[in-house]
Amino acid sequence: KAGFLGNRNQGTRDASKATFLAAIDDLTDSLSLFEADIVDSSTLAYQASAMLDPDAVSMILESLGDALALLTTLRSSITGSGSLFINPAAMNGGSITDLLSKTPVEGAMECKPSALWSTDIFNPARLFEVSGTKSNPTGIKLYGLIEEKDGKVWKEVVRPTEGTPSPKYIGSGVKINLDRVRELVNVPDSVFEYGIGFIPLAIHYEGLLKISSDDWKLIDWLSK
Repeated sequence: KAGFLGNRNQGTRDASKATFLAAIDDLTDSLSLFEADIVDSSTLAYQASAMLDPDAVSMILESLGDALALLTTLRSSITGSGSLFINPAAMNGGSITDLLSKTPVEGAMECKPSALWSTDIFNPARLFEVSGTKSNPTGIKLYGLIEEKDGKVWKEVVRPTEGTPSPKYIGSGVKINLDRVRELVNVPDSVFEYGIGFIPLAIHYEGLLKISSDDWKLIDWLSK
C-alpha cells in the first residue's frame, strides 16, 4: 500500500539498470582473471589447482567458461532488449548454456530481462487482480479454492453476511494478470496446477479451512 513495489520513475529504473550491468561487468572480470590464473604457472591459483586431479581442473575451467558465456548472453540481452529462452529440460541437468540461450528450443520459455528496467513489472496494482481500480487500488483480491461437484473452483473471498455460514476452503490464493507477467517471461498455462493465473498461498490437503475472525481481519487488511 505504501508503493514499495509501485511505479518508480524511469530515472530510478535507469540507475538500477546501470548498477546491475556494472555488477555483471565486475563478476565477468573476476571470473576471467580466475580462469587465466588457473593456467598461469606463476599464480597461487595454478599452484593450488596443480594439487587437484586433472579432470577436476578441467571441470572448473568448463564451469567458468559456462558462467562467462551466461553473463555475456544476459548482458547483451539487457542492453539490446532482446529475448532469452529458458529451457525447462535443462533444469534437472545440463550446462548453464543449455538452460539460457539466445536461440529458441522446443518447449523453451521466452524471457525479456530488459522489461525489469523499462516498466513497473512488479507493481501489485497491475500484476495482481485488485480491489478498487488499477489507478486507485485498495488491496489485492484474495480467492478461496472450493470443491464443487464439477471440480475445484476459485471464488473471491467475501465476508459472509450476518447469519450466513462462512464458506470452507481447501486452499487460498491470488490471481495474477498473465498478460503482465508475459511482458517479462512467457509462462505456459501448463505450470498452473490449480487454475490458469492463480497462485496458491496455501493448499490444505487434509480437511477444509474455515476462516476465523482473526483470518478475516488479515483478509480485510490485505484486500480493502
